[in-house]
Amino acid sequence: MTHDRSDHAATAERLEDAVGSFAETMRRTASPTHGPGVLVALRAVQAALVELYSTLASDAADETSNAYDAGDDEAGGLRNPGWDRVRLALEEAAQYGRDATAAIDRARNADEVAVWFDEVEADEGV
Repeated sequence: MTHDRSDHAATAERLEDAVGSFAETMRRTASPTHGPGVLVALRAVQAALVELYSTLASDAADETSNAYDAGDDEAGGLRNPGWDRVRLALEEAAQYGRDATAAIDRARNADEVAVWFDEVEADEGV
C-alpha cells in the first residue's frame, strides 16, 4: 500500500501542531516534578523521529540508485545529485537525533538522582 505524499505532509503538520501545543503547555506549567514522565515520553518521540529520518534517508538512497536524470545529454543524462544531498542531510539528522536521544537519557538519569536527593533531604529535615 502506497501513501499519497499529501497524506504524509498532513500527518507531519498534525505532529507539528501537537508538538507546538505541548511546548506551549510546558512553558506555562513546567516544573521539576513534571520531569520524569515527560522525559520518558520525549525520549520515545525522539527515537521515533530518528527512525523516520533513517527511513527517509534510505528512501533517498533508493532514489539515487534508480539514477533519476537531471537532464538529457548525449551520454544518456546526468544523475541528479539532489538525492545524494537529501540522503546525506537525513543521515546527519538521524545522527543528531541519536545524540539528542542520548542527551535525553542523561537528563532523565540526572532527574532521577535530583528527585532522590530532594527526597533524602526532605526526610532528613523532618
